[in-house]
Order: sequence, then C-alpha cells, then structure tokens
Amino acid sequence: LADAIRFCEEKNISATLFTASGDCFHNAGATAVQEVALTLAAAVEYLNQLSDRGISPELAARYMHFSFSVGTNFFMEIAKLRASKALWAKILKHFVVHDDNLTPMRTHIRTSWRYQTTFDPWVNMLRGTVESMAASIGGANSIRTAPFDETVCEAGEFSKRVSRNIQLVLQEEAHLGQVVDPAAGSYYIEQLTGSVAEHAWSMFRSIEKNGGFLAELTSGSIQDGIAGTAEKK
Repeated sequence: LADAIRFCEEKNISATLFTASGDCFHNAGATAVQEVALTLAAAVEYLNQLSDRGISPELAARYMHFSFSVGTNFFMEIAKLRASKALWAKILKHFVVHDDNLTPMRTHIRTSWRYQTTFDPWVNMLRGTVESMAASIGGANSIRTAPFDETVCEAGEFSKRVSRNIQLVLQEEAHLGQVVDPAAGSYYIEQLTGSVAEHAWSMFRSIEKNGGFLAELTSGSIQDGIAGTAEKK
C-alpha cells in the first residue's frame, strides 16, 4: 500500500486505494458508538502502519475513504455518520494535519444487510428507502441501496430497478442531493450527534490506550464486545 501511494504521487494519479470499513462491525451486531469507534481505530491503525513505512498521515488520508452500513434506526444512523466526520477531523488534527490540508472524510454507505428480512422481502423496499434517506442526510458521498430480495436469491432486474429508483426519488424528488448538511440546526439530531461522538471518542481512546486496533483485535476484546451487544439485540 505504501508503494502504491508513492506510485500515485509520482504519476500524479488521484485514486482511492484503501478503505476503513465499519460494515463488518455493523452486520455483526455492533452499536452505533462501537461502529464509529472501531472504524476510526482501524483507520488510525492504517495511518500508523503507513507512517512506519514513510507515508505521512496527511498523505495517507488523501488515498483513504470510509465505508459504513446504515440500519433502520433513522435518526441514530444520521447521527452516526455526522459524528464520524467530526471525529475524523479531530483525529487528523492530532496527527498535526493543519486545516488547510485537512482531507474531509469521504464515505460510501451501504444499506444494512443485517436489517433485511428473508421471510417478507417486500418490506425491504421500505427499509432500504429509510436507510438510503438516512445515509443521504448523514452526508454520504455515495450510496449502495441493496436490492430487496438480496437475502433470498440473486437479485433480479426488477429488484435492481427498484433500488435504483429509490435513489432517483430521493435525489430528484426529495432534492436531498442539493443540500450540504440537511440536518444542521436540528436540535434533536445535533444533540444525538454530540452524544454519539462523545461516547465513541471515549471508546476510541480506550482502544488506543490498550495498544490500538490491531492489538485489541488480536486479543479478542473487540469481538467479545460486539458479541455481547449482538446477543442483546
């Protein structure tokens, strides 16, 4: 990866080379706070590993993007994405990346696999709409709306068309693509965003204190924490 970044810099190529993904945590049953904290911890692990190989955090951040899954808890999912962006900016400043060179978090959002139902797949159209809307309001750069029958069979032409049309309606009729931050100024969402950010930052700091993402993953504490949450769900 370090060699790839050097190659892109040498050839002046703009590209996304790697992803810090929260999808696996979400689909395993993590809470929104766990998703944010663990995804950011994984991203910092990338920055540290690349820094050891001569790539500055500022440079590495330009070639990284983030992937999250969103579920049906509408306001919480919006807050999760907004909190992630704020905390990522905070983390980069800790790496002494100045505001002029700060790379905003770029996100690709997927509708949740975990929240799809197999027994009544038509309901997934509604869930996909709610999730896609939350992703857009939360500031997604790109969205994948899963076909409603994805857990039942290989997606057909009809289900793919419905997924595509969900995005078109949100874009062309709800005009969600025309506002930078639709949730800005909403007392409830701003408070919820602040709460998610506060608790996720506390968990993130705990992970870093215990040696970082890779150490916590190797010890099994991350898996145990998510398993406990998934069992409650």
